[in-house]
Amino acid sequence: MLAVGVLVIAVLVIAVLVIAVLVIAVLVIAILTAAILTATTSATAVVSALLSRGGFGPLSQNRHLNTADESQRADACSNDSEPPDSSHAGQCNGGITLKMSGLRQALSARPRPVHARRQRRDGGKMATSRASRTRVGTATASATLVPVTVIRLDHVQLAMPAGRELEAIAFYRDVLGIPHVPKPAHLAARGGCWFERRDLKIHLGVEADFHPARKAHPAFIVDDVRGIARAATAAGFEVNDDEPLDGFDRVYVSDPFGNRIELMQPAADLGSGG
Repeated sequence: MLAVGVLVIAVLVIAVLVIAVLVIAVLVIAILTAAILTATTSATAVVSALLSRGGFGPLSQNRHLNTADESQRADACSNDSEPPDSSHAGQCNGGITLKMSGLRQALSARPRPVHARRQRRDGGKMATSRASRTRVGTATASATLVPVTVIRLDHVQLAMPAGRELEAIAFYRDVLGIPHVPKPAHLAARGGCWFERRDLKIHLGVEADFHPARKAHPAFIVDDVRGIARAATAAGFEVNDDEPLDGFDRVYVSDPFGNRIELMQPAADLGSGG
């Protein structure tokens, strides 16, 4: 009998301990649940306050738009007169797709550079420059254009170093035969010199950091290209032949400053040349 009594007591003690453990576990779960609910409530209150104050910018604005859109979609889904089409089928599926769509719209409302939006619309290609060119082209095409025409060449401007006007005269007047004319008084102080005969006008202007034009050049039609070439050579100027050009006999002469000058005589005039 003693052994049975001890066994009963032991079972009771174990039962009490099990009940105590269960009670403690229930209390812990209750405390954790209360803490989670409190934290969730606080976070919701903070987010609501920020949204009401416009703290999320376009996101808060989009929330109101999404609310209106959800109401319209809910009305469309509840309307039994017509079944929803494929574009709205997912939105009526328990509201899950509807909420995800609203979230994507809110995220897409975040500010981003203009060129990025154009990239997405253009399949990833840059459309900014093309859009600019389109606008410019449209404006040009729509503008009223005044017809203008370039009539003729007035003069050729060549550069020269300062203080060497006498050398220019010795070449352009004495070798090429173009008269030297005085510059206008208000331009004479700049230096340089002008050579003109009717429509043929060669102006030489002083350039502080002078570099001769060895490629770009004027080309003059002359009546005796070989005679001028001999005169230039006799005066000490460099004369060079070049590849033949159909219909012309031509040479290149360097003026006193190294500027390249082309002299051309039409083939029809070659028989009369000296």
